[in-house]
Amino acid sequence: MNAWTRDLERALRRLDENQGRTARRNARHAVFAALKKVRRMVDEAYPPIEKAAKAPRVSMTTEAIAARFHKKMRRRDYVAVNSGLEVSLMKAGVKLVRQPRRARAMDGAAYAPAWAVVASRMESAWARIEELKKDPKAQKALLAAHRLGGV
Repeated sequence: MNAWTRDLERALRRLDENQGRTARRNARHAVFAALKKVRRMVDEAYPPIEKAAKAPRVSMTTEAIAARFHKKMRRRDYVAVNSGLEVSLMKAGVKLVRQPRRARAMDGAAYAPAWAVVASRMESAWARIEELKKDPKAQKALLAAHRLGGV
């Protein structure tokens, strides 16, 4: 250990507050150089522990991306809509979600909230959609009624 720290001790003795700026700077650089040397010696004597390499990442296939997206849409109660309904729901201000570009079919399917699709089939649909956009509880109630066969 003494052989390792000899240069460091010598560099530390050079540090003095009464020195000029240049001498202090040079002494500091000497200390840092000595620390690097000690660090290198310690690393040679006791090699650092290295982590095992991680497995390389593999990009997902287009089918896997599409499957993950469809699962996410089902979980969020979104359904695929055709282009005609898509345009009218967009005009009504309903937020639509499009498939990721890599998973998109030729038509580039869009997904709309299930409550909006159910409401679009009702009488006075657009007024009803305007009401439902502001009330999440009413959206859930409409979906529950639809699933039970009441709407």
